[in-house]
Amino acid sequence: ILDIKDGKHAVIDHFIDDFVANDIFLDNEDRKIVILTGPNMAGKSTYLRQNALMAIMAQMGSLVPAAYAKIPIFDQIFTRVGASDDIGQGQSTFMVEMRELAHIMKYATSQSLVLLDEVGRGTSTTDGLAIAIATIEHISEKIGAKTLFATHYHELSSAEGKVSGVVNLSMSVEKNGNDIKFLRKVKDGGTKESHGIFVAKMAGLPDSIVKRSEKIHRKLVFSYNFDEEVFEKERGVDLSNVHEEIKRLRFFLEEFASMDEAGSHHALVTKIKELKLTAQKLRESEEK
Repeated sequence: ILDIKDGKHAVIDHFIDDFVANDIFLDNEDRKIVILTGPNMAGKSTYLRQNALMAIMAQMGSLVPAAYAKIPIFDQIFTRVGASDDIGQGQSTFMVEMRELAHIMKYATSQSLVLLDEVGRGTSTTDGLAIAIATIEHISEKIGAKTLFATHYHELSSAEGKVSGVVNLSMSVEKNGNDIKFLRKVKDGGTKESHGIFVAKMAGLPDSIVKRSEKIHRKLVFSYNFDEEVFEKERGVDLSNVHEEIKRLRFFLEEFASMDEAGSHHALVTKIKELKLTAQKLRESEEK
């Protein structure tokens, strides 16, 4: 069991006065893989690193920066964190990432601690998401290592309850209108928001780009994927009969999102009725 209460990053806590402590609990059964979601800049990578650092400190006989800590002996600690390339050897950022991931999948054991940060982000969304899903399944079924997996692929949250040992955690935020405050606190459950546009605004991106991004984002949210079941194997349901209905519903969502905000009331009402009818058919198909 890995059980830490009010844990901190030993280095960062030394330099700042208000470091927010967090807990972690992992076992070998129901809580061995954490899917950690949350906004950019919210502290996901820090959370991963502080737990690995405390594991190393404990294993070398040191005190750890926590109110309570029960830490097992790990045979190895593996990390796939950050981004780098090796252009001298013709290795792109994504290739380096995949080589590191391949090494972990080959050598990690059930006694290892694995940290994965943004696996799959260096390629297309569909390719990267597929790799991330397959990686989680492989760790659960073949390796059994205690794993912290930080990601912006919110679809991975659906693994909880479908893939053995997976639980969702997320970084807390406080919203006040268009402003967001990062609380740095880890909580139970996943999230479907990354607030990347807000972070881009903080970084000084031109206001015209920010506003255009917000408008495009609203349309993309309507049309993107419509939460097709990605962990369908564990669910044990054949979704082939409902894929056509999903495509039909996605089409209507795209049409609805692309309508002019000042479009006719009649057209909006008609479109909503079509959406309701399609959603009803989708539910009926899934029940069958």
